[in-house]
Amino acid sequence: LEKTFVFRENRKKEQRMTLDEKKRTLFVGNAPLSMDERSCRKLFSQYGPIESVRMRGVMPPKQTITKRIAHISHSYHEKQNSLNFYVKFKDEESVKKALSYNGTILDRHRIRVDTCTTKADYDRKLTAFVGNLPLDVKDDELAEFFEENVGGVSFVRCVRDSSSGMGKGIGFVVFKSPSSLPLALSLTGVEYQKRELRITKVMRKAKVAKVQQARKKSRPKLNKNQEEKINKYKFSTKKTQQSERPMLKKKARKAIQKKKSGKPVKSLMQ
Repeated sequence: LEKTFVFRENRKKEQRMTLDEKKRTLFVGNAPLSMDERSCRKLFSQYGPIESVRMRGVMPPKQTITKRIAHISHSYHEKQNSLNFYVKFKDEESVKKALSYNGTILDRHRIRVDTCTTKADYDRKLTAFVGNLPLDVKDDELAEFFEENVGGVSFVRCVRDSSSGMGKGIGFVVFKSPSSLPLALSLTGVEYQKRELRITKVMRKAKVAKVQQARKKSRPKLNKNQEEKINKYKFSTKKTQQSERPMLKKKARKAIQKKKSGKPVKSLMQ
């Protein structure tokens, strides 16, 4: 067990990339299941010499099968429809060139390409935030839905759980033209796979916090009559004190005394 633990720790250290390595690494998302490290290397070698390629986002078909075995045998979960890759080039310039592949359709999959140095920062004039999505949503199906009802889509990113690969019910749709965003926002509440979508603008975290605070402040204050009604129906789980207990009737007290003394007790209903 100790050897296994040390091996895992060393493996984690190896996986941690330096800043220089991150600058030379390209993220490739929503790749088809037919793609492997070899075909991925062949595809992106046109942009420059590649140092290494790693596959990520593998969902094993069963809990008893590890991700490594599923990766080697190319056996994936029935609900998995895409893979992710990390392509490490030998120079930083190759990453900049490879970004031009973003949005390219390959085997009916809209490939998403991005850098590994910065967090996703979408153009707010082109991007719509979509909530209440089905957990098993597919990026390409969502892109087709917005292309049919709104306009040209550059790419779609559905936020997923890193361990299970299932969606978290939220995503981002990046359009090709700023004129598509107002039309997309007007579709909020539209039904998609038996769910009403929540479509809003992309806001910065600071602005989101301000909106939430404003909503709290905008809640109407209760008047005295409303407060009295609420307090009337409030209850406590604390035990009542001895002095607060209601006094027993004389007939009931006599019955309790007789029961303690062992004498027969007549029914109180007689």
